[in-house]
Amino acid sequence: MLHKYGAVYRPIAFAQVPPGYVAVEKHPNFRHGVAVYERELTPSEVESFELVPLVPTSTIIEKLAEPFREYADEYLQMNEKYPSDLEVMIGQAFEKLNLYPGDGKFDRAGFTKAVVAKLKRPVGGKSRHPKPPHGRRRTPRKGPMKPQSVKRRWREYDANVREAGKMAAAASKPVTGETAKLLLELGAALKS
Repeated sequence: MLHKYGAVYRPIAFAQVPPGYVAVEKHPNFRHGVAVYERELTPSEVESFELVPLVPTSTIIEKLAEPFREYADEYLQMNEKYPSDLEVMIGQAFEKLNLYPGDGKFDRAGFTKAVVAKLKRPVGGKSRHPKPPHGRRRTPRKGPMKPQSVKRRWREYDANVREAGKMAAAASKPVTGETAKLLLELGAALKS
């Protein structure tokens, strides 16, 4: 089996990629081309030579779906209400993977649909959220933050930014009229 790695920052040549490549191919998304190996490179080789592994799309979709599985129901609801938000989150997760589809470009909308389809299916045919035994509550698991709490934090942040902007605008207005007279009287009273 051949393994392909895209050259991002430097051309494929001696000492620019790990030794042992058997061919160099052109690729529309890697201007320096793709190095083809008969063996799989170690993670340290990939990192030190700044290469990007080209893998099948199904592998990328599986790896993209992993962090979203724990709160799958919430993400599916989020997709119904705010599809572009989930699309952005999947795009960010894709950037962190350091993988690239070997059979084409990364289509954020297409990958989002595929991840949503993966989240809709239960893993291994079992229920995604088994019911706890009678009388016992399920304890929350550690992992990615629920989408609702992320949205709530952004709303709070936006509200704080708006409030700070209002306060800054109020502070920069010149003081006139009755307020100015009161401040002058207060200043004179404090001096005496």
